[in-house]
Amino acid sequence: MVNKRAAEQQCLYLLQTCNTLINLTQIHAQILKLGLQNNPLVLTKFTQTSSDLNAIDYASFILFPPDNKTHLYDTFLYNTVIRAYAQTNQSKITAVDMYKNMVRNEVMPNKFTYPFVLKACAGVGRLNLGESVHGIVVKFGFVGDIHVLNTMVHMYCCCGNVENARKVFDEMPKCDSVSWSAMIGGYARMGMSTSAVELFREMQTTRVRPDEVTMVSVLSACCDLGALDMGKWIENYIEREKITKSIELFDLFSRAGLVKEALEFVNKMPIDPNPIIWRTLTAACRLHGELSLGETLTKQLIENEPFDESNYVLLSNIYGKMCNWQKKTTVRNMMGEKGMRKIPGRSMIEVDNKIYEFIAGDTTHDLYKEIHDMIDEINIKIKMGGYTSQTLLD
Repeated sequence: MVNKRAAEQQCLYLLQTCNTLINLTQIHAQILKLGLQNNPLVLTKFTQTSSDLNAIDYASFILFPPDNKTHLYDTFLYNTVIRAYAQTNQSKITAVDMYKNMVRNEVMPNKFTYPFVLKACAGVGRLNLGESVHGIVVKFGFVGDIHVLNTMVHMYCCCGNVENARKVFDEMPKCDSVSWSAMIGGYARMGMSTSAVELFREMQTTRVRPDEVTMVSVLSACCDLGALDMGKWIENYIEREKITKSIELFDLFSRAGLVKEALEFVNKMPIDPNPIIWRTLTAACRLHGELSLGETLTKQLIENEPFDESNYVLLSNIYGKMCNWQKKTTVRNMMGEKGMRKIPGRSMIEVDNKIYEFIAGDTTHDLYKEIHDMIDEINIKIKMGGYTSQTLLD
């Protein structure tokens, strides 16, 4: 007679060490042989391992065989698979489909089902289904579960409906840091930076302590608003509360023209800054007049990455800002000698399900004249609205 406890532990160990799909199929055969195909712990680990191996479809097929009409469907099995799909970027739509299948088979969801269904809806932008799930959550009395409500706020924000997100947030019986972060992040993501900062100020009147996610969202909003004083206050708060510093703080310094503060931030980073950070800082130097520092940093970039044409373009632009046309020409000649050229800017737009691409300086487009006439018209209108290129605000 097989010792079920020992067999269970054996299968769990095998699944823990499994690293290939072939091994997974062999372990599955062993699970069947030992009669553990309905064991909750084994099934959970089997599904997790399948997900780790990008083989969640295999687990789904095993758990829900299409040709087995007598298969016992239950909430636990569905929750396990929905959760695995929802946590996989490429399979969120399948998590939604699995939830529909669950309802179709008259299997009752519970409070553990909805956070992952809502997360999947957020990931694929399925607002209509998210609203339907919202109604079911209310109907079955899960409006008091903070995990369900937090995910609902996140779903509405990701789907662009911040009004409904705020309504859910305001009606929550209790909010934690995840609740506040979801709503503040939603405002920041939608470009409603003032609302994000105002909500953060409101958060300060509660006993809920902001976490790193909250601070990233608020700093992002400060960047958009150019709210330097608020950003500096947040920096002090981060240091005082020992919250991990975010690259958003560097972004705020760079946008605000505090190049030396941005450089200090980079120098204090616990890891070596990547070239993108240095290029961002160099671009800020050019924009805000710290040309000597920008020249030094860009030369260092060229020394470290001599075959990256973007570094030469940065240096050329800095010399252009200095009006040092001789050095600018020298840099351009260096690019030519190395077989490099400046890659023209490109943009794309979708109209009536068709993608149109525009390339800077291109005169071969069939609608070249119409495009430039429209650009001229747009430029006139935005200048009438007060826009001035490369303007720095005090």
